[in-house]
Amino acid sequence: MKRTKIDTMKKYLFFLSALSLSLFTACSSGDDIAAVPELTQAEKDAAIIAEANQDSEVEIRLGFGSQSNSTAVTRAPLESDADKLFTTPSGKYLGIYCLAQKPQKESGTTGYIAENSIDWTGAKSTLQYLMERNQPAQVSIKAAGNYLGNVLLADDVSEVQFLEVDNGNVTSNGIIYYYPYGNWFNYYFYGYYPRQSGNAVHEEAKKVTVDFTINGTDDIIYAKAVPTTTSDEDNNPSTPETSDVDRGFNAKYLRSKQENGRNHLVDLPGLVMKHKLTQLRFWVKCSSGTYESYGYGLSTEAGKKKFQVQAMTMKDVPAGWTLTVADRQTTANEGTMARKGTTTTDIDVKKMELNNDGTVNQDAEKTNDDNVFGTNDGSVKIDIPYVTANNGNKPTLLGYAMVPTTKMLDGEYSANATATAPNITFELNVNGRTYTAEELGSLNIEVPTPHDDVTGEWGFQAGKVYNVILNIPPPEEIHMHATLDQWVSVDVTTQDPQNITLDID
Repeated sequence: MKRTKIDTMKKYLFFLSALSLSLFTACSSGDDIAAVPELTQAEKDAAIIAEANQDSEVEIRLGFGSQSNSTAVTRAPLESDADKLFTTPSGKYLGIYCLAQKPQKESGTTGYIAENSIDWTGAKSTLQYLMERNQPAQVSIKAAGNYLGNVLLADDVSEVQFLEVDNGNVTSNGIIYYYPYGNWFNYYFYGYYPRQSGNAVHEEAKKVTVDFTINGTDDIIYAKAVPTTTSDEDNNPSTPETSDVDRGFNAKYLRSKQENGRNHLVDLPGLVMKHKLTQLRFWVKCSSGTYESYGYGLSTEAGKKKFQVQAMTMKDVPAGWTLTVADRQTTANEGTMARKGTTTTDIDVKKMELNNDGTVNQDAEKTNDDNVFGTNDGSVKIDIPYVTANNGNKPTLLGYAMVPTTKMLDGEYSANATATAPNITFELNVNGRTYTAEELGSLNIEVPTPHDDVTGEWGFQAGKVYNVILNIPPPEEIHMHATLDQWVSVDVTTQDPQNITLDID
């Protein structure tokens, strides 16, 4: 009867464990197993595969960083601190891939797969990927003084923690993975957020992509981890030079970095996440002198008129996008976003509140997915402040929206007469009277594309916050004045053409 691959694997896993310990005391590689005379060649091959699939003592651990600057944030609560550390919110996860890049074994040896034949969808036992594909993970901050794997942390670190999946559902149970004993391949790590599943994930032999539908709330972030330190082997003049980037991560690589059995944080794969979208923050003010002259700035509340915003929406935002997570044939495409379909969506401005130092308030009640103006039915109104150069007032923050970058929309960051720009529409409420977008003539107002005259930077850039400050004057009230000519009259006793005498006989 023909055995399945699983049957064969089980047989030789048992065979390896049952053999005399003295026979395999020194065995730690396929070369040692190949020298055992008691095995046929088929048994040797199967034993090598079985051993290679065993877990080594080297855990798969990832460090984490958030690439940002003073203007770049993810969406709260993924706000990074001054050290670029953050945590993932409950119910949202990273998607992680650990994918083979190049073979470490020589052609003709058991387990060898040529570089151009590596298949990321192949059988798990062939070690062409580690962990689970699209492995869910959460991020939490591990304090200095603790260990990340075998690394003693000198500073706080955002640790990537892998989570178990039960019947397709991500659980809160952490899981530790190990690099396999078989150093057949080097591996790169790929991470993206927020993790997608089902039909949104496309896994091919040499390419992984993920589909997103932009809703204005979630940021899309991405990173690829490759070795950044020099290996001991590279410094040894007696061996051919092989860069760590070519070599990748595996148990052998991590062991080569250890000092007294411990690694350094720089040895571990670290995901330096980059933002793929632009964040627009909407502010509102009025600097028109008519604010006070029309009575909106009266100090007494009883006589004060109301000047408020009661709705704001971004119109016709391209909704469907595809992120290339990994692409062995065209690595330049990794981390890029491509338009998927032609659908568009309207995005309402989302809640956000800032602390005094300008950071996002992490209070879920103040920063969440809720629309600032609810259903835009006029039930929520926000006062428009009067702001001048001298009165000390500041614009009022309405909220934010995550939108595609100029490069996503136009394919490049360069001045272009047909550049696509965000459009907004809003409604005002003036002293209890609603003024719709149509009445205000504000239907689909285009947000000007930014341009930095100093740096030459053009367009809405990925990972940057742009403050869109709406300076709205009060609507000009229609007031009229009139005069009325006096009647031209004469005294009735005078001789004047206006005195007409009618004698009646």
